[in-house]
Amino acid sequence: KPCTFNYDCSEDAQKGLIEYKNIEPIFGVLISERMIFYHELWDTYTLEDIYMIYEAFAVPKYNEYIISKRQASKLENKMRR
Repeated sequence: KPCTFNYDCSEDAQKGLIEYKNIEPIFGVLISERMIFYHELWDTYTLEDIYMIYEAFAVPKYNEYIISKRQASKLENKMRR
């Protein structure tokens, strides 16, 4: 099943960020997070395996992001009162 995330993709949120240019972004994320080695992309894992590893990384990170946004919003609302 495809995962969908509601990241802030507005131009302001993306300003100043760089993207992977020479490697697929999903591979870049897994390599940079040290979840997989480059040679394993070709020798060990199938594409389905790579997507499952990515999902195991991305879902908790996204949930942490949402929780922190909610906590920040609650704190902001308390400060306004």
